[in-house]
Amino acid sequence: MPTEPYVVYLEPDDEITSVVRRVRDTDARRVVLVAPSRTKATSSAVALRLLAEIAGDDGRRIALVADPLARSLAAEAGLAAYASVRDATTATGDTAAAAEPVRRATINVVRGDDRPGAVAAPVESHPLLRSAALDETQQVHVVPVPRRPEIAPRRPAPRRRRRVAALIGAVLALLIAGGAGAAVLPAATIQITPLSRAVGPVSYELAFDSPTIARGTLTASQAGRATGTYQISTPATGTAVFYNFNFAPVGVPPGTQVAAGSVVFVTVERVVVGPGAIAPGGQIAAGEAQVGVKATAPGPAGNVGPGSINQVLDPSTDAALRAYPNNDRPVVDNPAATSGGAQRSGPSIQQSDVDQAVAALQKQLADALATRLPPAAESVAAAAPGTEKAAIQVPSGLVGKRDQATFQLSGGMTYDRATIAMPDVIAAAGARLANDPGSVPSGRALVAGSLDVQKGDPRRDGDRLIVPVSVKARSSARIDADRVRDQVLGKSLQEAVAALGGLGEVRVLLWPGWVADVPRLPFRVSVEVAPPR
Repeated sequence: MPTEPYVVYLEPDDEITSVVRRVRDTDARRVVLVAPSRTKATSSAVALRLLAEIAGDDGRRIALVADPLARSLAAEAGLAAYASVRDATTATGDTAAAAEPVRRATINVVRGDDRPGAVAAPVESHPLLRSAALDETQQVHVVPVPRRPEIAPRRPAPRRRRRVAALIGAVLALLIAGGAGAAVLPAATIQITPLSRAVGPVSYELAFDSPTIARGTLTASQAGRATGTYQISTPATGTAVFYNFNFAPVGVPPGTQVAAGSVVFVTVERVVVGPGAIAPGGQIAAGEAQVGVKATAPGPAGNVGPGSINQVLDPSTDAALRAYPNNDRPVVDNPAATSGGAQRSGPSIQQSDVDQAVAALQKQLADALATRLPPAAESVAAAAPGTEKAAIQVPSGLVGKRDQATFQLSGGMTYDRATIAMPDVIAAAGARLANDPGSVPSGRALVAGSLDVQKGDPRRDGDRLIVPVSVKARSSARIDADRVRDQVLGKSLQEAVAALGGLGEVRVLLWPGWVADVPRLPFRVSVEVAPPR
């Protein structure tokens, strides 16, 4: 064990059991106990005797530094007692001390004997002088007392065990009495309701050096459907040749109708057919003129073969070209087939069809990006410049294309997103405000649950994320229960309220009702702090 004394400072409410535990927790051979005015553990001689017994069993020497009353009790218990720590720690075993004699009761030792009347003479104990040194017990030389031969030895009774049990019982009784005493000692309850005040709003820019970074490329495709239709309705066209058997020219006006069976055509311009002439053999060689014709009705029915147009439906023109009634030779013909007559409809891709497909493709890419990022409501994020823009290829000539009911578009998107969780933003904003002496002065603290953080538009600085915020809250005075006790111990009700007035609304409850001052014992003063308002 260490030879230097080990000093233990006791508290007013220390019980003897806690003192024993603290003594046994040290390896020192000598222990100095320093007790304030009236410590529970040093207010009973029985408790101090128990302490002396236990120290003796452990091979330790204990000295007590206390007031005169406690030193007197220590002397009765066989413990060295001193008025100061210096005396207790500097004393040696050879130092003479002004010690009070320890009064011991006279002990009559009675031993049994086989012979009647054999009783040992009473032995008077001598006072043991208490030393002021740390080695408080003086060496006792045991002088053997000659035993009378006629006294038969007696089997020793378990006195030590009974004595320790008695001491423990006494200590328990003291503890019970102390608890009862504490129940009737004056007490005070300090009730404080801190008053809060508004803080902010204050603007900060929070920089997060290690946000979560998500990078990648997305691709997608989207089918579109043609919702437009087209209509084709064109008449057949061709060339007709008029034959004039008259010896005078015949003019054929535009719009002159000719026919191929039931299909009617009209001439597209005026033409003059030259006169006929007498050919060798006496026949008339008809004059000819060519003119364009167009079917009067659209559709493929006007597409007729060569030689199909053989009628002039205008009687006067027909008569002028024939020259004489019994001429049965044709006065009109089409040397080549007519063509271009058509009438049909089909699907057609419109601009609105393409726009709808582009919008669907952009949403598809945005949804795919959302699955790779934290929920927007729970985080703050910013993309790197030039990213997260969908690139969609629209083929040239797609708008207006006919006879194609569907079409396909494809596109892609690159992303580079920095994200920070919203709770982290709120925590950082709260810490920034709490540590801002211009907003929250020393001695004040933010009221729990009062923080309000509004975020602005975040931006990127490389891989860093910059988040502008506007922060407001409420603050109240910091309440230190020990400091509150120190400020009111021993004060009157009015003085205590005045001393704590800067903390908020203060109520001081004294018990019993006839008590006018706050107790001087800290453990009899409780502090209750209500939520700020």
